[in-house]
Amino acid sequence: MLAIVAIAVVSLIVVYLADRAVRATVDARRLSGPTFPISICKPVKGLDEGFAENLASLARQAYPDFEILVGAAERNDPALAVARQVAANHPNVSIRTIVCPDDGGKNPKVSILKTLSRHTRYDHMLISDSNVRVSPGYLTNLAAQFRDPSVGLATNPIAGLGEESTGARLEGLHLVTYVARALAFARHYAGHACVVGKSMLFRQSDWRRIGGWSTVRDILAEDYAIGHAFEEAGYRVAVSPDVIFNFNQRWPVARFINRHMRWGQMRRRTSLPAFLAEPLSNPIAWLSLLAMGALGGGRDESVYLPLALAGISLKLAWDRTLITRLCGAPPTLSTLLLGVPKDLLMLGIWGVAAFRRTIDWRGNRFLIQAGTRLVAAPTSTCAETAMVLPPR
Repeated sequence: MLAIVAIAVVSLIVVYLADRAVRATVDARRLSGPTFPISICKPVKGLDEGFAENLASLARQAYPDFEILVGAAERNDPALAVARQVAANHPNVSIRTIVCPDDGGKNPKVSILKTLSRHTRYDHMLISDSNVRVSPGYLTNLAAQFRDPSVGLATNPIAGLGEESTGARLEGLHLVTYVARALAFARHYAGHACVVGKSMLFRQSDWRRIGGWSTVRDILAEDYAIGHAFEEAGYRVAVSPDVIFNFNQRWPVARFINRHMRWGQMRRRTSLPAFLAEPLSNPIAWLSLLAMGALGGGRDESVYLPLALAGISLKLAWDRTLITRLCGAPPTLSTLLLGVPKDLLMLGIWGVAAFRRTIDWRGNRFLIQAGTRLVAAPTSTCAETAMVLPPR
């Protein structure tokens, strides 16, 4: 039991340090800087919840010169029709819809981005996922990061917005607690920027010189690979203090599980040591184990129950503070308490992701190799049950 107590304490310290890193990011002084023209590229597949308002939040940016390109693989994709309506509602903004045929790569998002990049008017390219909603100063604060000439790529912290179903609430909670903490911890204490591709601004001329789209066409975690390529080339990856919002209303729980099973496999292939250390950032799991041991043990072990409950309460209090800071309002009590089963579920997902080798993605079965490179999985060698995963 003492060993579990020690691990739980270490885990709480990790969360505390991560929260300090998050605060340092979002509370950073807003910079004034260049306002160069930007081409915003938004790849889509199907109509995401809230897509019209997500796109409109970009069209309403108080920024002097930008364009928006919305790309889909299919001409009849319903998101393109919605984008054309948003364009009609914002006639002063250049919003174009582009059909992006599959280029044969295994990552369809990269295929769309490669085509969109050929239609951009400006060197600075911003990748914005279809489910992302932003604040009015988003472009200004993101571009300001480039006043430092060493910056090659800029990105943003992430939080959830709009959750109604249990699966959506799980997703929002995980983004604003675990994901936000992990990204900030890696940046501030390990000196490594883990980039999530929901918001990435960079110069296309730099990207072509250090790699280009052909280097990530078969990579599942293309966002991580792009960020890593910029760092390897000697550029700095900056994080804007503006929080962007992943809008999600009615995800089922199964979709949440499938997405994070895939993300777990990606993290395992990009940094195995960091993946193996992930349980140390999940104090709820260790504190729950401590509580169960106290309830199932004798009188000597019962002393650990109030310690476990106090630790769980402390973690939830920190979650509440972090959610309030990133989302602008405190969570409801039911949402906050959902963090306990969510963290226990994530421990189970981590355990399965540690051994799973394959994914089924859009009807194709792949093995994930080092660096999340995808190769076709031989059907005769895989006996495990595949997960049917939704598009990113």
